[in-house]
Amino acid sequence: MNTQWPVAEKLLFGVHVFAGAVMIGVAFLETVVVWRPHPTVTGLLVLGGVSFVGVFLVNRQPGWALPDSGIPGIQNRWDIVVQWCLFALYLFINWYRYPKVEAEMLRGDWRPYLPTPLANLLFGRPPWQPAKYDIEGSNSDLWVFFEERTVRMIICPLGTLFVTAAMTVLAVRESGGEEQRLFLTNTMNSGEVEPWSVWVPRYFLWHVLIFSLASFKRRALPDRASWVSDFTASTLLIVLWSGYIQTTTPLPPRLMLTMHLFFGGVALTFLVFETVVVWWPNRAFAMVYVLLLAMSTVIFALQEFSEMVTIPDMGIPWIGNRIEILFQWAIAIMHCVVVWYRFPKVEVQMMNGVWGPYLPEPLAKLLFGNDSRSYKGLDNSGFLRVG
Repeated sequence: MNTQWPVAEKLLFGVHVFAGAVMIGVAFLETVVVWRPHPTVTGLLVLGGVSFVGVFLVNRQPGWALPDSGIPGIQNRWDIVVQWCLFALYLFINWYRYPKVEAEMLRGDWRPYLPTPLANLLFGRPPWQPAKYDIEGSNSDLWVFFEERTVRMIICPLGTLFVTAAMTVLAVRESGGEEQRLFLTNTMNSGEVEPWSVWVPRYFLWHVLIFSLASFKRRALPDRASWVSDFTASTLLIVLWSGYIQTTTPLPPRLMLTMHLFFGGVALTFLVFETVVVWWPNRAFAMVYVLLLAMSTVIFALQEFSEMVTIPDMGIPWIGNRIEILFQWAIAIMHCVVVWYRFPKVEVQMMNGVWGPYLPEPLAKLLFGNDSRSYKGLDNSGFLRVG
């Protein structure tokens, strides 16, 4: 049986190399055909691709070796340098050309950089335009999984929450430390010093998530309401960095902890405010959502600052008797789902000038300004009318 392993390893390596070559080839064709960069850039891509293949084949030949680069993790594998440069160029072209290509498609001017028969075969007949979406969202039940709102509000947030929670759990188990309580803030920072190989991806995930959420919400909100996404991002960043314990910090640990707890409460409270006021002005939902926040806050305060109330252990790992953790997670997950569900409707309401923050008129005008593009009129309850 063991004699089969070398053959299996060679087969797997061959599949790996073939899949990598296909991926690089498809990325190259996509860049040239769809994004249509300047001919000079196309030439650089071709030169880089040929260089990569040549250097890779040279390094695979017995007895052949290129000079050592002196770069840790690369040594004489110059094809790695070429590969990284090509990938960076691919991302840059996508980023730079996206607005122009989208505008061309909307005007009906875009065409793939291919002979007409091949373009018609692969892309259909012109005009080539972006997929159209109705007010409910996608034009296909399955395509909703690929929509930007799904990636930004479901996959990235929930993925970051559960992955970083797993990182905390695994780090504690591997170090033999005491089981912690999985508050939302414990997914941002482990309760103890962790290896840098864990801390770096944890902080990377959270920074990407925070800025991704802020930029996504800014697209729908009018200018005078953009402070909502900015405030959310700012408080989350303060919560993240005030929980830092990897090294000695300039601020006293007690002050860091106070900031961490205070801004954690502010962030959770504002999350409820934003969800109800901006995204879903439904009275029943607002009552349930605010009740969750109130229960979470009261139970947390009683357990932290009072000895008069003792809640029995629930028997749930990483939660124990801290049942407010369940409310915190419910608030965060419900916010993501509500924004995902309501985003197309709110975006259209704002474009049509019928959206309004779910607040009494004086407070709405104080926080969101008196912008006729954002909201119109009052309903019978004295709240600004929501379209």
